[in-house]
Amino acid sequence: MGISKQDHDKILFVAKLGRSLHEYGSNAHKIETILKTVSSSLKMDAQFFSTPTSLVGSFRFPGEEYGVLERCAPGSVHLERICLINDVADQVLQGKMNPYDGVKRLEAIDSLEERYPAWVMLATSGFASLSVSIVLGAGLFDLLPSFVIGLLVGVISLLSSKLAKLAHLGDIFCAFFGAVIAAVSSYFFPSISEEIVLLAGLIYLMPGLSITVATVELATQNYVAGSARLVGAGMGLLKILIGVMGGSGLVSHYLPRPHHLPHHSLPDWLQWGSILISAISFAILFRAHIRDIIWIIITAFTVSIAYKVGNYYAGVQLAAFAGALSVSAGSNLFARLLNRPVSIIQFPGILFLVPGLVSYRSLNMMASSDVISGVHSAVSVGIIAMIIVGGLLCGNVLINPKREL
Repeated sequence: MGISKQDHDKILFVAKLGRSLHEYGSNAHKIETILKTVSSSLKMDAQFFSTPTSLVGSFRFPGEEYGVLERCAPGSVHLERICLINDVADQVLQGKMNPYDGVKRLEAIDSLEERYPAWVMLATSGFASLSVSIVLGAGLFDLLPSFVIGLLVGVISLLSSKLAKLAHLGDIFCAFFGAVIAAVSSYFFPSISEEIVLLAGLIYLMPGLSITVATVELATQNYVAGSARLVGAGMGLLKILIGVMGGSGLVSHYLPRPHHLPHHSLPDWLQWGSILISAISFAILFRAHIRDIIWIIITAFTVSIAYKVGNYYAGVQLAAFAGALSVSAGSNLFARLLNRPVSIIQFPGILFLVPGLVSYRSLNMMASSDVISGVHSAVSVGIIAMIIVGGLLCGNVLINPKREL
């Protein structure tokens, strides 16, 4: 019997919408909810199953059933294109654009020229690491190596995106050369903190966002997607650890370990300037539209203030909850008032929380034979991740998101 061309176009639109959301960083439970809502609005009975590497859809019509399978690589966050996808979905649902034209528009979004040229992304990667090093308590001599490692991460990431052979080795190379730079720098300048320099330099590779998203997926009963994403984050950490151990081992083989001098952090007031630089840097690295950078800056300061207040009154656990609650409630309020995707400020906001750094430290302790401290730190990762998820979910209760995108 078959289906009409109109229904066929609807299936193609929903499938393309799901793939686009997947490629630009949306998580599994949001993709499933969005596609279910869109399908219902288009008068289709559909079911969806999303994981970090695939998307399956089933569409039922009287006497007919059609399936869609999309094999997708884990996507990187692209906030501007998520906004454009949101606009296309709204126009189709409001009847201002038919599904066929919606598919063509989504395909056109894929081929749009990037707003920020490569040199801006590279410089931003360096400044992101420099600003994070100040937040972590860097001294004056920590700033330059942090910037250089961040710049190196940007260069290698750019090459990895262009050369398929480097795609799965980029993190290892970044960590290896970053560890070499940190170790050599600390040899010539003994007051340098290798840990701060490395953590700041490799900050963009730390899977704090992935760990948080995976925990959210597990908490919302998306067990397959959450487990797969959590394992992927763990593998990313192992790649970084392997690279760091290789780089540090190479330098220690040729250079004696220096006698470290006392480490003096920069004045606390500089941290507020570093938060501003971090917010702008991560907005660009997440490829947000220029008009949205101000909202990301506001989010960064809100999260930082909530975190500091929570930490002052009740310790790091309440601080993580307060930070996550402010991110969730703030992004939902932003979406309701301005009719924009919550992802614009939620993804950068989550990055200012701590699971990625703590998880790296736990693995590093285990690799250094400090197993007890490593396990203790790993447990802390799980606890903090769950606290953050609790804050995000409570934020959704406090202010209803109105839309899932």
